[in-house]
Amino acid sequence: MLKTLCIAATLILSLSSAAYAGKSRHPTANEFSRLTVAGMKYGLAKSHPAMATCVGKISDYALSEAYQSVIVRTMPAADIVKLDSFFGTSLGTRWTDDNIRFGQTGGASHSEFSKDELKQITPIVSMPSYIKLQEVAASGDPVVQKAAMKALDPCQ
Repeated sequence: MLKTLCIAATLILSLSSAAYAGKSRHPTANEFSRLTVAGMKYGLAKSHPAMATCVGKISDYALSEAYQSVIVRTMPAADIVKLDSFFGTSLGTRWTDDNIRFGQTGGASHSEFSKDELKQITPIVSMPSYIKLQEVAASGDPVVQKAAMKALDPCQ
């Protein structure tokens, strides 16, 4: 019986991974795209003011497909489900918004999260897959870097 349950669980995870690979966007990919694009817009508007108008027109989701590719390639299906479940909620969106604000204020601004919200956030941001995705956002993955350069093409 236990063997049957393990086989069923493995099959479900494999199928859910394949299903996610076919989706157009993961909530996690969307939120990491928003975070990265906001950083690009903010940084380039400050360092190259003449580009501000053009850069401001870049879609918040310009890097979603690239992040989805990284997610599907590097994360276990169970982690994708957990991260997408979180980032598909208003709390996940608020978490991203808070990180965007934090980056734009030099670390001087953070939203208030209740103890209950922090109980939901902490396990997510402690996941190795989340930490790896943050490293990708900070240092870049070739797929994400290429998508960012493509998004910037009209501004050059």
